[in-house]
Amino acid sequence: MLRHVMTYILIAMAAVASAQTSAGNAVGLDLRPGFREFKFKTPKENYMAIYSLEKRNTYRWPDIVEIYGCSYKVKIGNVQTDSVHVFFLGNRLVRTTVFLSDTLSLAYLNKFFGDSELINEPDITVEEAAEQMGSRTYMYATQRRWQADMVRMESRKMYLRKGKSVEKKECLDIYLNDFNDMINIFSR
Repeated sequence: MLRHVMTYILIAMAAVASAQTSAGNAVGLDLRPGFREFKFKTPKENYMAIYSLEKRNTYRWPDIVEIYGCSYKVKIGNVQTDSVHVFFLGNRLVRTTVFLSDTLSLAYLNKFFGDSELINEPDITVEEAAEQMGSRTYMYATQRRWQADMVRMESRKMYLRKGKSVEKKECLDIYLNDFNDMINIFSR
């Protein structure tokens, strides 16, 4: 009888640990909100001189959001980053878009952030994007989403207008959930 009780306790403990590991990884987004040195809610001044941030007008969002970009070369797994766009609301970092040289493997992302939600918006050609964008300066095709309580991360294809042509880039978009809600309200 005691052996069965001990076996049951060990199985229950293993199940709890397994559930915490598989479901808890997305919580890691909340524990390390941001991307590497770019931590959410940090004042803009902490980044201006260090990263030579340049103001961007790519997104055409309300003036209360200031957007800057800079070259940012680090490795994520086997993939090199190209640059980063950082978004400030009220002088605080609320969003980071990290542009990549290639697609990050799903296995790599799931290892660090747990299971994701498949969004799978169509990946289109730059010619199709140029036609669909009209006068807009950018658009996304979201592939996957990792959701935590405070932070959301999305693996996306981003189409950026460069004069009359369009450039397609891989990116990770990491942001505070309330920032996305606020932008949706202002964009209506």
